[in-house]
Amino acid sequence: MKTIFILFAIILLVQSAFGQDYFSNLREGQSRFIGESEKTQIKAMYKKHGKNNLEGHFTDMFQTKEIAKCASLVVRKLALLEAQKDGRESLAYAIRDLNIIDDIALDIILKVNKIKYQKGLPSLKRNAVKGDKIKNDFLKFKKNLKSGVCPEDAYIRLVGSLYKNSYTSNSDLKAANSVARKNGYITKREFKTLESFRRNDVHEWRLTLSDYSRKLHTLRRQIDIYGHEEGGFVTKENKKAKMSLRQYLYSNFDYMQILMMGDLIKKMRKRLDSVDISILIRYADDEQTEVIPLGPTERFRFVLKLIRKELAEMNSSNTFENSKAHYAVVIAASYEIGLVSAVELDELASLEEIWNPKRSRTDRIMSWGRMFGGVVSVVIPGPFAFLPVFAVMVVDGIVTDPKPESDQDISLF
Repeated sequence: MKTIFILFAIILLVQSAFGQDYFSNLREGQSRFIGESEKTQIKAMYKKHGKNNLEGHFTDMFQTKEIAKCASLVVRKLALLEAQKDGRESLAYAIRDLNIIDDIALDIILKVNKIKYQKGLPSLKRNAVKGDKIKNDFLKFKKNLKSGVCPEDAYIRLVGSLYKNSYTSNSDLKAANSVARKNGYITKREFKTLESFRRNDVHEWRLTLSDYSRKLHTLRRQIDIYGHEEGGFVTKENKKAKMSLRQYLYSNFDYMQILMMGDLIKKMRKRLDSVDISILIRYADDEQTEVIPLGPTERFRFVLKLIRKELAEMNSSNTFENSKAHYAVVIAASYEIGLVSAVELDELASLEEIWNPKRSRTDRIMSWGRMFGGVVSVVIPGPFAFLPVFAVMVVDGIVTDPKPESDQDISLF
C-alpha cells in the first residue's frame, strides 16, 4: 500500500511539472510582435473560432509535452484549424495574446510557420561527397525522427555531425542531403524537410522550443517563488540585435549562467542596503586597528566598482567562455529570476535621456547627474533606490555596445 502511495505521489509530481502551459507568459509586457494589424487578425480568429474555445484548446495543447516542445508539431496542430499560412500566423498571435506563450516561443513558432517545404535544385558539389562517410549521420537522423525527436532538433543535430566531417557551408550541406537521398539513406519526404530547413538556415537558430523549454523550466525550478510580472524593458526589440533583451538572454546563456548573473545583483543590492562599509587597517607593530567608514558617495562608488570587478572575473571564468555577460543582460537575468521588479525596469526604461543610444556617453552622464542629483539619491526609499545603479550601468554602454569592455578598469580604488 505504501509503495502504491509513493508511485501515486510521483505521478502527481510529474503531472504538476508538465501539467502547465509550457511557455506561459510570466515576465513580458506588451508583445513586440503584435501591433494594430495583428490585433485585427486576432479579433478575426476570436470571432471565427470563439475566444474561450481557442483558450481552452491551446491551453490543453501547450500542456502536452511532445507538442509544446516542438514548433513543427505546433504548426501542424494550428493547420487543423487554419490551413493557410496567414491563418496559422493569426492563431499564433492569438495564443500570445492569451498569454499562453511568450514572445520567445511565438518567434520560434512564426519562423517555423514561414518555412516553405519544397525540394531544391540538384547540388553541383554532389560528386565531392563520399556517401560512406555521411551514412551514419543520416541514419541517426532517421532514428531520431522515429524516436520522437522534433524535426528541427533532429536536423540541428545532423548538421552538428556533418560539421565534424568538414561539411560546414550551406552548399556542403546541400550536397550531403542530395547524396543521402540518392543513396537511399533518407526518404523523399525527409529530403524535402532537410532541404527546406537548410534553405531557411534552421541550423543557425540559437533556440528551438525544446531548448527554450529546458532552460526556462530548469531555471524556474530553482526559484522558490516565481510570480507574474510584466516588464516592457526586456520585451522591446533591439533593432541592432533584431531581438529583445530577454530573447538575447535565453539565446546566449543557460540557466546556471542566468543564476550566476542574478547573484551579482543580489549581492550588490545587499551591499547598497548595508548600514556601513568601512576600510579596516591593521598595523604590524601592535594590535591597534583603524576603521575608516566610507561616506555615502564613497560607498556608492565602492559598490559599483565591486560589481564591475566581479562581472569581469565572472566573464573570465570557463563558465562564460563562449558567452560574455554585459550589464544589460545581467539586469535581464536579475529580472527573470525575480531579484529586480518590473516597476524598477519600467522606471529605468522611462529615463530615455540616459539610455537613448543616439546620445553620446558624455551626454548620458550629464543627464544622470541632473536626474539623480549625484549619488545622494542612493538613500531614496523603496524600489527607486536601485535606479541610480541601473542608470550608471546604462551610461557605461549596455545599449550601444553589447560586448563588455576588455580594458575596463576593475580596480576597487
